[in-house]
Amino acid sequence: MNKFSIRVFLIFFLFFTLAYTLVAYFYQKVSLNFMEQNRIDYVASMSKSASFAVESRIEQDLEWLRFKIENYEDMGENFADHLDELSIHSVPVIGYGKVADTLDAYEIDGVRYFYTNTYLSDTYVKNEFNDYEQLITFYSFKDGYKDYDNLTKFIFFNIDNLLLFYEAHPYLKDIIQDEYMANNFYFLISKDASIHYKKEIDSPKDKLFDDYIRGANSELLIVRMTQDLYDQKEGTYQIRFMGKSAYLTFHPLAPNLSVRQYFVAHIFFAEDVTSDISYLRITLITFYLIISLLFICLGLVVYLVINKKNSDVELSLFRYYYLKPYTFKTNRKGKIVSTNKSLKLNFPTLAKFKYLQDIIKQENQEGIHHIIRQQMPITFTINNNEEHKRTLRFFPVKLMFNYLYIGEDITEYQMESLRNSRLALYNHVTDLPNSIVLEDHLQKILKGKSETLNYAFIVINIVQFRNYNNLLGRKIADTILVKMGEIISANLRRPSDTVYHLEGDLFGVLMHEIDHERSITDWCQNLIETLRKPVQFGTNSLTLKLKMGIVNFKDLEEGTSPNTLIEEAEQALKRAKEFPNLSFAIFDEGMKKFYTHEQVMESDLRKAIENREFVMFLQPQYDNSLNRIVAFEALIRWDNPKYRLSSPAHFIEVAEQNNLIIEIGRIVTEETFRIAKLLEPYNVRISMNLSPIQLMQAGFVKEFVETFKERELKEGSIAIEITENFLMTNLENIIDKMYILKNNGFSLHLDDFGTGYSSMLYLKDLPIDTIKIDREFIR
Repeated sequence: MNKFSIRVFLIFFLFFTLAYTLVAYFYQKVSLNFMEQNRIDYVASMSKSASFAVESRIEQDLEWLRFKIENYEDMGENFADHLDELSIHSVPVIGYGKVADTLDAYEIDGVRYFYTNTYLSDTYVKNEFNDYEQLITFYSFKDGYKDYDNLTKFIFFNIDNLLLFYEAHPYLKDIIQDEYMANNFYFLISKDASIHYKKEIDSPKDKLFDDYIRGANSELLIVRMTQDLYDQKEGTYQIRFMGKSAYLTFHPLAPNLSVRQYFVAHIFFAEDVTSDISYLRITLITFYLIISLLFICLGLVVYLVINKKNSDVELSLFRYYYLKPYTFKTNRKGKIVSTNKSLKLNFPTLAKFKYLQDIIKQENQEGIHHIIRQQMPITFTINNNEEHKRTLRFFPVKLMFNYLYIGEDITEYQMESLRNSRLALYNHVTDLPNSIVLEDHLQKILKGKSETLNYAFIVINIVQFRNYNNLLGRKIADTILVKMGEIISANLRRPSDTVYHLEGDLFGVLMHEIDHERSITDWCQNLIETLRKPVQFGTNSLTLKLKMGIVNFKDLEEGTSPNTLIEEAEQALKRAKEFPNLSFAIFDEGMKKFYTHEQVMESDLRKAIENREFVMFLQPQYDNSLNRIVAFEALIRWDNPKYRLSSPAHFIEVAEQNNLIIEIGRIVTEETFRIAKLLEPYNVRISMNLSPIQLMQAGFVKEFVETFKERELKEGSIAIEITENFLMTNLENIIDKMYILKNNGFSLHLDDFGTGYSSMLYLKDLPIDTIKIDREFIR
């Protein structure tokens, strides 16, 4: 262990010692307060539960006795004949009587027992109620009546001046269970601190509750206790009782039972309470140990990190002093006069070179003296001691009589740079040059443009490639792209022609030395013919179809940029896609005008949305068996003289390309729902087409369903048509939306079934109600 490690260890040891001393001190303080508060809360909770149990039992028994007595009276019977039925929880009735007419005695079987002065009125109650007027009372005959010696405590229930009394001990024993705590003592006291019932205690004191705790406790505590009782508050105190530490707690019963305000009081020994909640101390200790362990682990990690950092610094110093960079010296003529040890050990072959020009002769045969004078860095490749080629770069520093070259091995950096350059310039799937390389090549060609420029550029697209991706998986789809790149490369006219992978399923071919436009179209046709034969991809045999767009450089305008040229090729590709039987199209001026026309149409579409120029035409659907029209298909038309003869598919496509279809779709939805509401009485359904862009838009389905509900349309009154091609290319994205529409009362129709990757297998997993079969499919 080095000096630094020893110093760090001692610092951490002192820090941990101090930290643990502080933590232990605070733990002691916190644990004492925590445990004390938990003991107080615990005994208060136990006492409160017992008070609630007594209160609930008394109230229930009062009501039960009242019910039984009234029931006997309604039946015309004397309750006295059923005393055995008035036992309360197996505690029998000891006797009954009523308050005498003179209101100063209790009359039992004609014998009067006169109240003592104490029980004729309660001097602690402002309204001066007599004791017999309370719903319940606790006392013995000796305490309550004159000239009577019976010391047994009774509970008296007052039912309309009819007093029934039961022995208090068996009545309360079942309610206040000793099992709450084996050694606890409980009392029934009133707010004047008089004891009305108590658990047996070896003491002659049996009148006032404060006598039980006087002597070992301060008078201030007793005054506070008696004041809480008088104020009818609950209370918990730490006291000394029978020579031990204990807790006194009391809780009032409901005031309506007696204006004496009874309390249930408990005394718990502290040692029993501590034993009962010992799990809390264990939990606290466990928590403290876990925190301590985490603290130790954290400290150990910090120690290891600091030690590791120090080791790294020492290693760096070692490398600096003992593994010096590669250096060699030359004189002003370029002769190598010395090399350092590191360079000799790692590159022993360097010893055979005598002059600087011997090292860099393959990179630069001339101007060696110019390189030296200008102090230009030199880079060369040489075998190391393991016969592996490494690239070194040296920077010269001019000294008084010679030059010092300080170098580094840049092989890894160079390889990483090459990898990054290739990633930036070549497609990672097909390893073909990408659009960045294409633009660079086009820029060089267009810069040197002349009247004899004979180049052509072709963009190639695989028809329905998304279907292959969705149905066969990404791995097979990537294999298709690789194979397509290989097929195009194998069919190039000349070695100078170049294949590019622009993006997705879009390829490009740059042709050189074009003699005639016919040679371009012949090559396109040959490529199409090559792909007429099925191509095997694992277990799948596929016939690939292509669409191509061509730009002939001879037709280019002066100043055409690479981006413009690529856009023109894509416009030609777009034209080819618009016609099913057209495999390729060549860009011309007419096409440019066509797309200028589309820009004008886009502007007019924006105005049409504002002016609501779109109307719905209804195409009827006739049921021969019912001999009536059962549905209409809602078809949008543009009510504008300028575009009245244009196909709706044309302006819908332009609207989709420019994100105007969302607003047009809202107009179609509102108008179709309005018509559907008018046709509801005739039980006629309306179907409508939804644009793929609408279905893919976030929040569209929610808005669509809300509009449907606002119109209060019947379920099944609207059918939604989705094309098969769109469904198959976006199945994962829209299947949940289809189920939402289905569950909200829409019918779903699959349009143009048979024009795409048709399969009956997926239909059973989709919420489709109807398929519309293309005419070509059933010929």
